Amino acid sequence: MRKFFILALCLAGTASFAQSRNGKTDGQQLVTANKNPNTTADYTAITAVIDGYVEGLRLGDVAKLKKAFHKDAIMYGFMGVGTLEGSVDNLYDFVAKHGPAAGVTSYISILHKTANTAMVLVELEGVSSTENSTDYLSLMYKEGEWKIISKVFHLWKK
Repeated sequence: MRKFFILALCLAGTASFAQSRNGKTDGQQLVTANKNPNTTADYTAITAVIDGYVEGLRLGDVAKLKKAFHKDAIMYGFMGVGTLEGSVDNLYDFVAKHGPAAGVTSYISILHKTANTAMVLVELEGVSSTENSTDYLSLMYKEGEWKIISKVFHLWKK
C-alpha cells in the first residue's frame, strides 16, 4: 500500500509539474505546434527551379539560367587546376562561350528546406565532354518565388 501511495504521489506531482500557465500540458503544446511547414508544392517549386538550371545548361540557354538564379547570385568552385570565385555571371559567360551541354544528365536531392531557404545537391554528368560536376545550390524564397542565390561546385574528370 505504501508503494502505491508513493507512486500516486509521484504521478500527481509529475502531472501538475507538466501543466503550463495556459492549462495545457507540454505534450499538448507540442501536438499543437507540431506542424510541418513544408508542402509538396514547395518541393515541386524548388525542383522546377533546379530543372530549369539543368535545362539551361543542356540547351546552352543563358536566359533560362538567369530565370533560375537571383540577380546577385554568387558561385565558388574547384575546377581541378584552381578555383573559380565570384558572380554567377561567370557561369553565363561560360555557357555563352561553350554552348549546350546536350548530353548532361542530373540527379537532384533536396538536402534540407525551411520556410524560406533550401539546400540542394545536384550531381551532373556530362557538363562537358571531359567533366562531371557536383553542385551545392542554396535557394531563397523571396517575392513569391524560389531563386538560386549561391552555387558551390566541384568539377570532376570523367
